[in-house]
Amino acid sequence: KLESIKKELEALSGERKTLEKADKDKSELEAKKQKEEDKRKAVKDISKELKALEKLEKQLKKDQETYFKLAKEVQFKDDEYRRLFKLYLDEQAGIIAETLVDGTPCPVCGSTNHPIKAVKAENAPTKEQLDESKSTYETAQKEAQSASEKAAKTKGQADEKRDSALLMLNEMFGNVTIDDADELIKDKIEEIATVLEEVQSAIDEQQKKIDRRNEIDELLPKKN
Repeated sequence: KLESIKKELEALSGERKTLEKADKDKSELEAKKQKEEDKRKAVKDISKELKALEKLEKQLKKDQETYFKLAKEVQFKDDEYRRLFKLYLDEQAGIIAETLVDGTPCPVCGSTNHPIKAVKAENAPTKEQLDESKSTYETAQKEAQSASEKAAKTKGQADEKRDSALLMLNEMFGNVTIDDADELIKDKIEEIATVLEEVQSAIDEQQKKIDRRNEIDELLPKKN
């Protein structure tokens, strides 16, 4: 019986020696797991940055379209105001012409000869209508200016976000472009998931070894 116990103790001691590195191996694997998890977080941060960029680019397109629409409106209202202004001036010239008498100086040019008198314009606006047209034009101009500033601000934000996303991509994948990002991110996430699964399995295996070593440590004194 003593011989049997001795052999059993030797077997347990031998088995324990094979388990001595389990703690160290587990720690190394956990460090590797943390590294992969950090890498996965970095990839997800890149993905978030790209989504933010996409959102800004959509907003920029919308802001630019708004500005172009308002700019056309400004041009239209400016042309309309100029047209009405000319009609108004023509009307005023026609009114003055009606009062001109040969030999009497013109209040505008001072000439005493009036061979070709101005004719009153048809459909000429009133002073109130002209002022309203001018006010409408100025309002449209302010709105276009505001839209231009908004588009410029959004463009600045989009450019900054694009630079940031590209820097993050290059740090992770090397010299790549924004267009390459989706495929690279997808592949990297899958790669990291595979590595994490393998590492976790190895960690679990080391934990079993640690548990077995602890079990042996409890048995050895009892065998003595």
